[in-house]
Amino acid sequence: MLRSTLPLAFLLLFGTVVFAQPTSPALNELPALQSASEIDPKAQALGEPWIVDINSREEVRQFYRSIYNASNQVDSGWNGNTASGNAGTTTDAFKSAVIDRINFYRALAGVPAVIKINSTFSAKAQQAALIMSANGGLSHTPADEAGWVHVTADGHEAAGKSNIGIGSRGPNTIDGYMRDHGAGNESVGHRRWLFHGPTQEMGTGDVEAQGSFQAANALWVQDAQVFSPRPASREEFVAWPPKGKIPAPLVWARWSFSYPGADFSGSTVTMTRDGSPISADLNAITGGSALDPIIVWRYDGKSGNDLTPHLTPSSDTNYEVTINNVNLGGSSRSFTYTVTVFDPNTPGTDFVESTVAGPTNAGTGGPTEFTATIPTFGSGFYWRELTLSPLSVIFGAEGSLQGLVDGTNASYSARATNSTASGNGVYHLTHPEPGVETLTLPDRYKIATNGPASLAFASRIGFASADQVATVELSTNGGSSWSAVYSQAGTSNGSAPTESSFQNRSIDLTSFAGQTLNVRFVFTFSSGTFFNSASTNSGWLIDDINLDGAQVAVVLSTSGHVSGTTFDYTASSTGSKGLQVRGAFFDNYAMDWGSVYSVTADSGNGSGGGGGDASRIVNMSVRSVSGTGADALSVGMVVGGAGAKNLVIRVVGPTLGAFGVPGVVTDPQLQLLRSENGSNVAVIDNDNWDGGPTLTNLFSTLGAFPLSSNLDAAISTLLTTAVYIAVADTKGSTGVVLVEAYDTEAVTSGTARLVNVSARSQVGTGGDVLVAGFVIAGTGTKTLLIRGVGASLGDFGVPGVLQNPQLIVHKDSGATVIASNDNWNNNASIASTAQTLGAFPLSSTADAALLVTLAPGVYTATVSGVNDTTGIALVEVYEVP
Repeated sequence: MLRSTLPLAFLLLFGTVVFAQPTSPALNELPALQSASEIDPKAQALGEPWIVDINSREEVRQFYRSIYNASNQVDSGWNGNTASGNAGTTTDAFKSAVIDRINFYRALAGVPAVIKINSTFSAKAQQAALIMSANGGLSHTPADEAGWVHVTADGHEAAGKSNIGIGSRGPNTIDGYMRDHGAGNESVGHRRWLFHGPTQEMGTGDVEAQGSFQAANALWVQDAQVFSPRPASREEFVAWPPKGKIPAPLVWARWSFSYPGADFSGSTVTMTRDGSPISADLNAITGGSALDPIIVWRYDGKSGNDLTPHLTPSSDTNYEVTINNVNLGGSSRSFTYTVTVFDPNTPGTDFVESTVAGPTNAGTGGPTEFTATIPTFGSGFYWRELTLSPLSVIFGAEGSLQGLVDGTNASYSARATNSTASGNGVYHLTHPEPGVETLTLPDRYKIATNGPASLAFASRIGFASADQVATVELSTNGGSSWSAVYSQAGTSNGSAPTESSFQNRSIDLTSFAGQTLNVRFVFTFSSGTFFNSASTNSGWLIDDINLDGAQVAVVLSTSGHVSGTTFDYTASSTGSKGLQVRGAFFDNYAMDWGSVYSVTADSGNGSGGGGGDASRIVNMSVRSVSGTGADALSVGMVVGGAGAKNLVIRVVGPTLGAFGVPGVVTDPQLQLLRSENGSNVAVIDNDNWDGGPTLTNLFSTLGAFPLSSNLDAAISTLLTTAVYIAVADTKGSTGVVLVEAYDTEAVTSGTARLVNVSARSQVGTGGDVLVAGFVIAGTGTKTLLIRGVGASLGDFGVPGVLQNPQLIVHKDSGATVIASNDNWNNNASIASTAQTLGAFPLSSTADAALLVTLAPGVYTATVSGVNDTTGIALVEVYEVP
């Protein structure tokens, strides 16, 4: 039967009046200013504020996906009883989740995110929340309400000093206070209290829905600092949505702008979206007492009763806001700022993945050291161990749900035995009542690093309206957030089903290479019309679910918070294992898990006893000026050992410009040559890399910065052991380029590895010196011979050489000087090592050379001229066996 309904969220979560804010008279009820200990001896001390770079899309995205989503995962643990008047309590973790949600919003808005829980406030607010739930209404003066039950003095006091809401509880209610929809909330008073700058302590009271009683929240927002001076904020104003990047789910119909002491009575608001004007309808202009004056408007013709957030944009959307004629002490000012709304489930060009680097072997008998690379805005990391095993099952509901997690309405079965695509079972999602029906695959799955990967299934949508939508969703963070990768709405009007037979569907998963995924099938209806039958003729039938190119990944252990950049791993057992890391915000809030690093565990003693690999060079790079012809930057690299090695090689020009490097080559080309019997043989070349997911994912897995321009050049290729030359062809121009070689560790036969890099170039001054970068991974130290050669090149007929080069080796991108040399002065150890490695002898003591033993890490070797002299020089980095 086709039925029509109002939006479910409106019916079940919100009444006619949802929220109420403290009225102005409540401010007069504040107690006299007391010391912190007199307010509550159990109040938590203020800590460091949460600060987020609102202009960094990736930092805001991870901030949202970690802290916001973490607040949704905490059960309240409420132990009260509304009918009997027992307010009960909630767990400390749940109270912290509420405060976290408040500090989350304050950090994005740019006001001090330092709110702490006050236990006295929370105890009284708990009484107020019970009163609202028990009486099915909202009042800041419940003792004055005729016939109200379970009213206590503490509850009455808290109601006058709190934001109060009915129909939800906990962090979800904080979202409601931020949204401030509906009549009576035109001045977004709840939002203003959440953003009140001087506030340092709040308390939360929450009760769950119970029988006919609705859930409720009371948030005590008026502490002893309510009239204190306004502290500094990120901007001189406080706006929501704020100036900068903001996830779409946090943008609602009502926008606001507050400024201390402002008079908005003559102000107007104009807006554009991606340059085109849209409406900005004034909602309210409110002066200040304890709270700053504010102007509120609705954007793009939206209703103040609109509960829905901003639609998820297919690409980042820029809103420019201008507020004219703001009277500040008799002077008129205008303010213009940009709000960029984005999809938080879609990484942007500044995406940075957390990755693991180290040996490919570890032992059960002792620790092996690995290196974690996390986003720069992280404060440490977490790591975990996984077992990886083949996935051989096809999920077809044969005899049972086959382990799928049933998230369906109890009034029907998620498994049917008729209308199957094959076999004797089929999965079924339908809507006997409005709601969200889910079936989640039983495990976590690691997607293959190389090769194809896909999710295939047989699908048939029967009787289903356009408001009933079938989606496949993936999660990369263990179910904290989900992203749709497939969607299909019904098309039935009652006369025929959407589909009369099963259709084979396939979703390409290669863009998730190396990552771990949870997978679920979701059938959603929220409002409009729907078919409310439990018959297999209605809803969504799913059969023969097959993950190709995936392994089952089972978490064996997860670490606590780790500071620094390395961790010690002792395998829990022998066999195929995986290691993952995730960056952390403020030590306690984890970001998304990065790609899996595969390790083979044996019974050895780790890096101390044969369980771990020796360290090795995994990345080499050279940055310099490249010209035309003989002046083109040519980087030599040696793949040593035996067998073959897969390398990613890049020539980067335009993307360097995005990092502020001046004078870059705008369209470089990569030519890879192999030195063979005294001549150079072309191997492969690339002009403009394809920007596709295979290379993009490889860059992310390797920790290479993303390329923002398709005019850069990049390849992934399997190379046998030999000497290679990567030429940066500038197509007739001259400019700065970066040549890089990365060991992917994905394809290796024998003992092949990178052992040497060298480059000859014109050395200038300042940013035009010659720089070679390299990364050492593994468990132990690695000895290298590094040379900066100028004068000795004259022996080979090179003109214009750098007569007196100096060499400096830095760690961590120049943060620490490891070693330096001006004149090598015929050092015997250096001369002997160079002879052993086959390096040409240095005839001039003015050249520079170092023998250094380095721990795993990131290093650069810089060659420049003493006293800013210039000329041709050669930089060389050799692995010493």
